Amino acid sequence: LKYFDSNGENKAAVTQTSIDPQHYNAQFFDNAIQWLNNTFRFKNIFEFRHLVNALFAWAGIITTGLFILSIAGPRSALFGIVLLTFTPRFFGHGLTNHRDIPAIVGMIGAIYLLHLVLQKKWNTKLHLKLLMGFSLAIALCFSIRLSHGILTIFYSGAFYLLWLIFNYSQKNKKKNKQKKKFRKSTLEIKELFKKSVLLGIAIFIGFLLGNSIWPFFLEDPFNNTLEVFKASSEFGVGLKQLFEGKLIFSL
Repeated sequence: LKYFDSNGENKAAVTQTSIDPQHYNAQFFDNAIQWLNNTFRFKNIFEFRHLVNALFAWAGIITTGLFILSIAGPRSALFGIVLLTFTPRFFGHGLTNHRDIPAIVGMIGAIYLLHLVLQKKWNTKLHLKLLMGFSLAIALCFSIRLSHGILTIFYSGAFYLLWLIFNYSQKNKKKNKQKKKFRKSTLEIKELFKKSVLLGIAIFIGFLLGNSIWPFFLEDPFNNTLEVFKASSEFGVGLKQLFEGKLIFSL
């Protein structure tokens, strides 16, 4: 906030001050909470932060339920909601983790909206709204951490490929020379191409929008993005990670 208030003259937000390089993160959640606190002066900022964190967790659970509902029906959606709610690790992080939980909402929201875009026949007003939501979901992920945004793009791409396989593999096996069938198939390909182009544009907008509140990105968008991307695979901080049922250090 001091970085933006000083028009970039205060460089504390783009300088590493401890072993953990916090300037590598966009920190949307932290900045938004602090801005709200500066505006409304909450009596207990600690409890307010945890409350908002929990609301994001519930938003993630509901979005997961909606996504499962759209692909597998109400019973599966209910099972997914119950399973996620009573998963101890997710429940615990839902009350405290202000980085990964908001990013999860963006990730599952992006894939859910992507599914709706692909599933529904082209309707300009409807698809523009869905694409705007998809772009905002991508932006939310990038506004937390660069790696979250990149992972969401790859997850969305993987889902897109799976959707294509399941929806077009059967059609390709059946060879039909009727003109009507050929014309229908051509129209579907054109519509799919249009959606693909618009999804690419939405991802790019989400990338720019999400990173527009990241001071380190604004200092040097190209070089600093590459620096953080490279550092993500060579992170020099050891944190406990859950692997095969045990907590082990990442280094």
